[in-house]
Amino acid sequence: MKVRKLNVTKLPVRQPKGRGAQFVHTALRQKILSLELRPGAKLDEAALVQSFGVSRTPVREAIIRLAADGLVFILPNRGAQVAPLDLSETAQFFEAFELNQRVVNHLAALRRTEADLDRIRRARDEFDSAVKRDDPTGLVSANFDLHMAIAQAARNTHVETTLRRLLEHGMRLCWIWYKDFPQPLVRKDMDNSCQEHDDMVAAIEARDAGRADALGKVHTDSFRVRIKDYLDQSLSSQISFPLAAKA
Repeated sequence: MKVRKLNVTKLPVRQPKGRGAQFVHTALRQKILSLELRPGAKLDEAALVQSFGVSRTPVREAIIRLAADGLVFILPNRGAQVAPLDLSETAQFFEAFELNQRVVNHLAALRRTEADLDRIRRARDEFDSAVKRDDPTGLVSANFDLHMAIAQAARNTHVETTLRRLLEHGMRLCWIWYKDFPQPLVRKDMDNSCQEHDDMVAAIEARDAGRADALGKVHTDSFRVRIKDYLDQSLSSQISFPLAAKA
């Protein structure tokens, strides 16, 4: 499948503290999710050692962790590369993402604590602030934090782990869309996302599991439409990308 060249500029990466495998893992993860390291890019171990100023051991440990996260492929006798982003599987991604997000929202509404709500509100407010200051790095990060805070409130490690991986895949899709779509439309969509976040948080606060579940579908459908619109404009070949059936 051929995709026109993406207009992705080098983005600022939040510098993690310290040195070692965690430092390298955090930095590489940010570079992968922001598309500074492109899908399919080879990870040159020697270059990474020099770039991060560490030995080979923490670099290798970080790559192994990224492979476990699904962000890196380790190729026998050929080193490692950033996991490709297969746009032909996007419809499957959204099927899984919708179901998982609905379950997470539903359980969070039933099981959340006041401490959970504090974390959820802080992440929601940070997303709103990032949108207002036009900070793409901040809004993508805050969106991840918000949905993971909701997942933690669900008190189910299996759905939390699954959502984490789906969100990380979604972050790469989001960067493609954000950097290549007309900015007035991006801003309008982000304003809509702020409202959708407010609605989801309100449902979780009210312990309204049915509404939280339904809003998870609404929120996923909004993301689905944004990416579909991008793909319709960007791909030289047709992709079957149906909208989800109504619940």
